Amino acid sequence: MRILIAALALLPIAGCSIKQTVTPVPAQEIAEICVKRNNTVMMDGFLPAVQRQIEAHGVPTSVYELSPPARCQHTMDYTAQWRWDLAMFLWYAELRLYGGKDMIGRVEYDARSGGGRPDKFGTTEEKIGPLIKELLANVRYRPRPAAAAVTHHIDTTTADDPESKLRQLKWLRDEQLISDEEYEAKRREVLDRL
Repeated sequence: MRILIAALALLPIAGCSIKQTVTPVPAQEIAEICVKRNNTVMMDGFLPAVQRQIEAHGVPTSVYELSPPARCQHTMDYTAQWRWDLAMFLWYAELRLYGGKDMIGRVEYDARSGGGRPDKFGTTEEKIGPLIKELLANVRYRPRPAAAAVTHHIDTTTADDPESKLRQLKWLRDEQLISDEEYEAKRREVLDRL
């Protein structure tokens, strides 16, 4: 009888599982991963945790709201949900990495059927860190060309249309293609010619 009671007590736990699925990114070089902020994810620490894990792999990240900056060749979107069971725990998360418009890698952490498992508790980084490491295992960081290579196309030495030149400089700074210092120097150069 005791064996039957023990077996019945373990029955709900036996069906509990946490699925972790990773589709690794094919071998390639990536200069940056631009992550689209998901304002429906209510856990403030999730996005910074994702960024830390990506950057630990050596690839810089940035965050955008509506549409990615023109410089972003690789973008990521995500969703995540938490539940309460004695403490908050990551219940579900999905990260999708795109190269252009094509999805090139995916991570899914699914504890929706993990009700009785004590290992469902832990930090976000403990849960998704190993999955992001697997996602990016074939990725190498490729630095962008130096900003100077981009700015040589901007002719700030002539006086035609300074407004257009200033807009172009602002765009380059906003897209982080030139530094604030380079922007100020070129801007001053244009204004001095007026």
